[in-house]
Amino acid sequence: MTTGDGEAVAGDAFFGVVRRRHPDLDIVLLPPQPPEEPPAERVRAADLVDVPARFDAELTELLGDVAAGIPLPRVRSRWTPGAVTGSVAREALVAAEGVDAVAATRALAAAERSLTGAGWHVLAPGDGLPRVLAGRGGTEEEPLRREVQVVHVEARGRYAVTYRCGSYLVGTGTARGLLGERP
Repeated sequence: MTTGDGEAVAGDAFFGVVRRRHPDLDIVLLPPQPPEEPPAERVRAADLVDVPARFDAELTELLGDVAAGIPLPRVRSRWTPGAVTGSVAREALVAAEGVDAVAATRALAAAERSLTGAGWHVLAPGDGLPRVLAGRGGTEEEPLRREVQVVHVEARGRYAVTYRCGSYLVGTGTARGLLGERP
């Protein structure tokens, strides 16, 4: 008994061999699953005009909690590719060099407490570089996904905070324009 499209089974590199070696088996190849729905409704580029300023203000406030006592430079953010084709996210990396290990350890512990207290999902791995990883959103209640990574590179005395917010589904052409790519 042959189930499904016999040509599809015979033409498949793996299942064609299985069919020849085991003609008594029923093989059913299912159609590919449709792509996942985009994470958000499409956003017009005009709606993104105030996103950079809001993002920078949000990050500046967050830095008070995740980098307490660490002198960091001014916040500068940029557009980066989003989770799906035609989407963008806002991202910033803020870092300080020459940070004392004791101050960095205190700041990391405070970051973990502060983010946990504010409802973020926090992970502070015990191995590798001392770091705190946190995320929130991406749900019906809070559709916009936010992620923060706080890392101390002890060998360089570097304390870095990466913050990312998005994805904004804007379409391929608009995304390329925001990312500075040629259409």
